[in-house]
Amino acid sequence: MRAQLLAAALAFVTACAGSLGPTTPVLDFTVTNEQGRSLEIAALRGRPSVLFLFATYDENSQLALTLLIAAAQADDRATLIGIAVHPDAATFMGPFKKALDIPFAIYIDSSAALLQGKTTLGKLPGVPAYVALDAEGHVKKTFFGIAKKEDIEELIDSAL
Repeated sequence: MRAQLLAAALAFVTACAGSLGPTTPVLDFTVTNEQGRSLEIAALRGRPSVLFLFATYDENSQLALTLLIAAAQADDRATLIGIAVHPDAATFMGPFKKALDIPFAIYIDSSAALLQGKTTLGKLPGVPAYVALDAEGHVKKTFFGIAKKEDIEELIDSAL
């Protein structure tokens, strides 16, 4: 009887072990900068990150940058990456970056994986959008819409 209980307990622990650990999705797709250099989102692993998904022509995205620029300058605990998700982003990226003097890296989702819902995030409901990733690349928090300072701080905190 004792051997059966021990075997049952071992089977239970083994079954549960597979369910331990992160249950959030891992993001793994590639973006490019305006010079055509690629960044695999998986390469961000090892450091908490916050992705800012935006459209260069979107007023709400432009307004959101004010808070993000301040956050990037005040808090370096997480890597901040901007990703333009609209199809013609490459055309506008140079003037966009120059006009706004953005202190963090900006990329383009040239494969349209985010826009078409081909990542573990699914289809984006709109921009601006924010995704907090922990150091292993797991999605810890998402936020859609215009964020306040507290929302940005919470995104950074959730990535840590």
